[in-house]
Amino acid sequence: MASSDYSSSLNSESALDIEDGMKKIKLPDIDEEEDYSESSKAEDNDSFDIASADIFSLARNSKTQTLQTALKMGIDPNSKDKFGNTILIIGAQNGDKSIVKSALRYGAHINAANKNGNTALHYCYEYDYIELAEYLKSKGAMSKVNKMGIMPELGIRKPIEDYFDLKQYD
Repeated sequence: MASSDYSSSLNSESALDIEDGMKKIKLPDIDEEEDYSESSKAEDNDSFDIASADIFSLARNSKTQTLQTALKMGIDPNSKDKFGNTILIIGAQNGDKSIVKSALRYGAHINAANKNGNTALHYCYEYDYIELAEYLKSKGAMSKVNKMGIMPELGIRKPIEDYFDLKQYD
């Protein structure tokens, strides 16, 4: 089974349930240039079961080391959830630079878009993660419009005045 097909067939248990119910496999040492976050240090990484890995839940819950292990073992970093979000987009939605860096390190497409055409850059600006947006731009993220015609620097939604003629109420 291709890795992109594999991750989409994974169950959707929470990250905590996954960690509790994993088969015991000794983790390989991951040689990292830098330690990304305190939350990474706190993870219990004594075992890992790739069949139980829900990479989207791991990304949402800042389980950086466990996510890196799943990626190292072959899970596709460009797999998409039911909304079309990749782990890179989820990392950006949460302002989690360690998840974003891990996704990029393992081959995530920096300009991947979800079903609404929103990229990681759109979410960085929408939720005011400007430093993360600048980091993504430094790595090659491009400003491209989403399906509503909105550039990332404007977020993900049109301003309310674009939906209504508010001048008629003046």
